[in-house]
Amino acid sequence: ESFREALKHVPQVDACVSVKWDYPKDVAHLCAAKKVSVMMLDVIDNEPMIGKLASGKFSPFVDLYLPASLALARLINEKKPAPKTIGSHPLGKRGGKSQSEPLAIAVPHQHSNRGFQRRPPALPFVCRVSIFSGSAAHMPKDSIKKQLVDAICGGGNGKVASVAFHIQGNPKHPNVRVVRCQHVSDEIKHACDQQPQDWLVKPVDSSGCFLDQDKYHADISVAPTDLALLWPPNTNFITMQRPWTRLLYWMSHGVPAMYFPTATYAESAAMGYLLPDGTPPRAANMVQLQALVGRLAGDINARHALYTKGLEIAANWDSTHVGLKITDIIKKRL
Repeated sequence: ESFREALKHVPQVDACVSVKWDYPKDVAHLCAAKKVSVMMLDVIDNEPMIGKLASGKFSPFVDLYLPASLALARLINEKKPAPKTIGSHPLGKRGGKSQSEPLAIAVPHQHSNRGFQRRPPALPFVCRVSIFSGSAAHMPKDSIKKQLVDAICGGGNGKVASVAFHIQGNPKHPNVRVVRCQHVSDEIKHACDQQPQDWLVKPVDSSGCFLDQDKYHADISVAPTDLALLWPPNTNFITMQRPWTRLLYWMSHGVPAMYFPTATYAESAAMGYLLPDGTPPRAANMVQLQALVGRLAGDINARHALYTKGLEIAANWDSTHVGLKITDIIKKRL
């Protein structure tokens, strides 16, 4: 409502940018009435939205989508529809200099200006490998977790002490949710010298509290992580298109990360996120994962290379830089 009122009384508006959700019809008409140059949507990265965009189902109100991955931007641009209108304001009139301009521009982001952790790898072994998710739905199922632990501990060959699965958002104090609502992940730890059945317990997903992004980045339970792994809950088409925000999270904390080669995580290789021999830290199966862990656990120089490049990439996509990039996009559409 405050946005609607502000829009009514502001004499000039150059652009409207909706975050996550499509424009309500009345807001779209308010933007159009101000003769804005472009109406943009910072795309939410959930499955319904990705599925809709990947199938070419676009909003009549959006001139430019801002997905967080190059892969999704390419899909959107491949399915770009003919011009549409809102009232008397055609898409071409607000949509930029010509209809040849893209319908989507990728803008990776990590949602925070929080100071980056700068703790370079210092030990010739790995104390903890962490696998991290915002909810239980995006965590691999228990049978896959067991395989991951076996591959990580086996690959470590005595140089990996433990594996931890984090589901973010479980306050340790019963009043924290009301008073401070801090992020402290649910955590399941497995020491590599224990049997898997000792840890196979279904986690409690208590991440329903609304928390800002700085608290999300300050999750103290992930601080001991020396090496991270990003592994999807499945390999369906939509999961493979989910943005690489989680990888940027680890990068911003200075934690070297290994990843399953989704369409989006693989984009980091083009930005230079590579091992010293020029190969990406990727594993498509348990055999490859075991070999990759074996290499990183015993090679501090390889971990340091990912640490250094990860901080560099993350700094380029913090919220200040993203704001400047979006401003530049708007200027080019005026």
